[in-house]
Parts: sequence; structure tokens; C-alpha cells
Amino acid sequence: MRKNMRTMRKRACVLALLTAAWAAAALLAVGARAQEEAGALVEESAAIETAPLSAEESARSQSRAHYMNALYRLYRGDALGAGEAVDKAIQLANESGNASARLYAYAGQISFFGQNLHKANEMCRKAIAIDPNCAHAYYIMGRAAVNSGRNQSAFELFQKAVDADPSHISSLEMVGRLASLLRKSEQAIEAFEALTHMRPLNANYRLHLGALYEHAERFPLAVQEYERAAQINSNWPAPFLSLASLHKHLGNLENAAENYEAYIKLYPSYDQISDLVDIYLKMKRFDKILETLKRYVEISPDSIEARIALGGYCLAAERYDEALSHIREALRLNSNIAEAHALLGRYHLVASDDPVKALESYTVALQIDKNNAEALFGLAMTYGRMGDLDNALLTLQTVLKINPENRVAVEQMSMIYAENDVSPSDAAERIRGAIESGSGLPTQLSHRILNTVGFVYADMGLHLDEAVALIQKALEAEPANPAYLDSLGWAYYRQSRYDEAAVYLKRAADADPDNAGILDHLGDAYLKIDQADAAVASWRSALEFDPGNAEIEAKVRQHAKDETSERSSAE
Repeated sequence: MRKNMRTMRKRACVLALLTAAWAAAALLAVGARAQEEAGALVEESAAIETAPLSAEESARSQSRAHYMNALYRLYRGDALGAGEAVDKAIQLANESGNASARLYAYAGQISFFGQNLHKANEMCRKAIAIDPNCAHAYYIMGRAAVNSGRNQSAFELFQKAVDADPSHISSLEMVGRLASLLRKSEQAIEAFEALTHMRPLNANYRLHLGALYEHAERFPLAVQEYERAAQINSNWPAPFLSLASLHKHLGNLENAAENYEAYIKLYPSYDQISDLVDIYLKMKRFDKILETLKRYVEISPDSIEARIALGGYCLAAERYDEALSHIREALRLNSNIAEAHALLGRYHLVASDDPVKALESYTVALQIDKNNAEALFGLAMTYGRMGDLDNALLTLQTVLKINPENRVAVEQMSMIYAENDVSPSDAAERIRGAIESGSGLPTQLSHRILNTVGFVYADMGLHLDEAVALIQKALEAEPANPAYLDSLGWAYYRQSRYDEAAVYLKRAADADPDNAGILDHLGDAYLKIDQADAAVASWRSALEFDPGNAEIEAKVRQHAKDETSERSSAE
């Protein structure tokens, strides 16, 4: 009898081992034919006669076989077959008295993948009834809640999964993601801090944690996590882009440029090239702008945007032959681009001094896009160059109808009116009328218009009393505006009211300490009130923000030298 029992147990063990081996073969077999053969073996295992086994052992063994068959069918994408197999597994497990929480949880998972959310929740509730700490069941119910759009319920279910098993990575990640979505910032941070502790080399978790720190304005920690993500996976562009954007926001332009460069090496994109160009523009690194755009054109020679941008910067750098080459290439790629024709017009106006050809190019640009601001403004400048002030003014008025905030158009109109001896008040009123006719609504004289007109007249030394009055009205609207303070200080300077000029220019510099133009004006005012030391210091500060400015450099050389000579004489 004992021998028979040992034989029966041995057969049961062998059968269990065979079942597991067949299931493993089913999951690991590669190739369609091999997978089908493996599936047949698993299905066959469920039908094996097990007469020598007890009814309980037979049911348990067959339950396991059907469960493995369910996983195999799920692996093959057969959700319906997987559902039928797992139902059979549960039936047999109940017959053996061994229906585990894990089995019901995986039954819920299979139902979830089969898009049967009701059954998935039913199976998971049964799993929790057997084991209230079945983390996987809570996880599947959370996934089902997400699919139903019930994010708060899903968050609570994932949190229960984490409470039941703090090491359940998938649930913890969903807690973090949903907490972020539900604006539970601190809980999101806690979740991803735990994830990075558990998986310190997961770059994705580091990136998410960095984004959460950034949103919470914990910028040093954000930078730290982004940098770790980049170190873990140096071939992943996302951390470099996050670092670049954050450094740009923080004003760390060198670091921003460095990370944009790293991103572009991995994933050349004109959007990020444009961002990098903007940073180099703020840094006044025109050499780097040209280098960056040229490198991108080499990678993407058919990029019209890059060709136009490069042509424009070559024009600004007075590299006229290169500029013309890129403009023509952009037009060859697409002759129906208004920006390229407008740029060609600027080339003819600036480089070849041919206003007739400039007029032709701007006209073509406006035929393509009648509201192209660059073409309209260039056309106005061309009319001005040709001495046709009436058409210049009409064109500038059109610019202002399209964009009432175009300060350069207001400045140019003011200059034309000033040169034709129109008073500042009348000039401001005419500019207001141009904007009003474009909007179709009555407009008041904007304090920005008042300031701009007043500054232009003051800079030209015309109608100074009236210019001062206009700027003072602008300051009444915005008493702390550094541009308005600078305008009034400069108007007083032009009136030889140097003490008052220095007061307002100092206030402007305090409000906008990085503005080279204001610091230059302040230096001029200090010189007039016999404060040469302060003047040189102010000019030197201006050069920090406008390096290479020849006019300011000349002032520093002249007056720093005078100061040295006076000291030598005194000694």
C-alpha cells in the first residue's frame, strides 16, 4: 500500500514537472510553428488521464495546466481563449480547494487585457476576499479604473496596492503619475523619490522626478535629477532638453546652450536649433549663431527655415555673398515663401544698395502674403530710401494696423514726422489714428506711443519741451517703467538739465541693471556733472552687456586715461 502511495506521489510530481516544463516551453518557444506546438502540448497536458492521482491532486494539476495555457494564449494575443482557460483553471482550483488570491488576480488581469472590465473587477474582488493584501488585485482594479476615466478611484486603488506591498513597482509608479495628474504634488514627489531609491539607475524615473521638482520650483533638485538621468542614459535626448529649458528659465545661458547642443547632437530639430539661436542672440554670440545654423544646414540642406534664418544672420554679419547664396537656395526649394522674398529685398536694400530691386522683392513677398510684417516694414524703408515719404508713412500705418505694438514702426514714423517738422503731439495723434483705422475701434493714446514719440524727438534734439511732456504722461501710467525713466532722463540730458537727468537715469539703471543703453546714458550724465569715476564705471558695466560696442569703448579709453593723468599730476 505504501509503495503504491509513493508511486502515486511520484507520478503526481512527474506530472507537475512535465506540466511546468510544457508551460515554459509554450512561453519561451520562438517562431510561429514552435509556439503552436508548445500550445498543443499545454492543452494536451490538461486532458491527461490521471487515474492514479487523487481527485484533489488531479484537479490541482489540471488547474495549473489551464492557468499556464491562459498565460500562453494571452502572450499570443488570444484574450478570449485566455479567458476561457483561466475560468477552467479557477473551476478546477475550487474543486481542489486551492483557489488562491493570486489565481483570481491573474484571472482579473486576463479579463482586463480582454477589455472585460466588469469581469476583471469581479475576479480581483474575489482575490481580495481571499487575501486583503493582494497587491496585484488592487493594481488591476486601478488599471480598470483608469480605463474608465475614474482617476481618483484609480489613485486610491494603486495606493492600497502600495500599502499592501511597498515594493510593488507598477503600482507605485501609477501612484506617482496619477498624483501628478490630480495635482497632488507632494505625493507624486514622494512616490518618484521612492521609485528612484528602488531603481536608482532608471533614467525615466529620474526624469519624472526632475519634472516634479521643477514644477514645485525646487530647481537645484530638478537640475540634479535631470543630470542623473542624462548620466544614466547619455543617448537619450529628453534629459538634455529638460536641462536646457530649465537653465534657460533660470537665466543660466551658458548651461542652457551646452545642453541644447547635447540634445541637437542626438536629435537634430529646427525647433531646438531656433531656441539655441535665441540663447546665443541673448549672449551676443553671433559667431555661434552662424556656426549652429551652418551645421544644421549641412545636416538638413533642404530646410527652408534654416536657410532663411542663416541668410538673415549672414546679412547682419555683413557676409553678403553667403547671405545671397542661402536666400537663393531657399527660393529654389520653394519660390512661394514670402519670408525668402522679403529677405532678398533686405539684401538689395542693405548689401547692393539697389532700392528698385528691393521694391520688386518686397512687392512679390506681399503678393504672396499681404500681411507679412517684415515685407511691409522693408517696403516702408525702401520708400524712405527713395524719398517717397508719403508711401513710407502709408506703409508704416499698414504695419501698425496689423500689429499696433510694433515699436520699430512707431519709431520710424516718429522720425519721418520729426524730420518734416511735425510736432510730437501731432505725430502721436497721427500714429494713434493709424492704429484706430486698422482696429475699427476708438483708441486712446497709448503710453507706449507717448514714450516712443517723446524719446525719438528727444534723441533728435527736436521739440524738447513737448517731448518731455509726452514722456511725463507715459510715466504717470507706469511710474516704475525703466524704459520711460530712461526716456525722461535722456530728454533732460538733451535739455542740459544734467542733475535731473542723472537722477532719472540712475532710477532706470536700478530697475533694469542689465540694460547697456541705459547704463551708457547714465555714464554720459555722470560725466556732465563731473563724476568721471562713476561715468567710467557705468560705461564699463554697459560693456558687460554689450561687449565690443566701439562707441562705449572709446569713452572708457578717453576718460579712464584722463582720470589716470589727473592722478599723476596730483602726485
